[in-house]
Amino acid sequence: MRRARGAPRASLLVGHRGLALVGVLVALDDALEHAFGWPTPLDLLWSRWLYPAVRVVEGAV
Repeated sequence: MRRARGAPRASLLVGHRGLALVGVLVALDDALEHAFGWPTPLDLLWSRWLYPAVRVVEGAV
């Protein structure tokens, strides 16, 4: 079945809109952390998983 002209896509996380949505959510997470000093889920993800992986890849360990 064909999609009607101007009808939205089935998934919001497709293409530029999805990338923009992820960017807004990351910015909101960062703003809350800096404004209130609360540890947020992305900060925990960065400190436990991403930063150690980046250090290993860079050879800084």
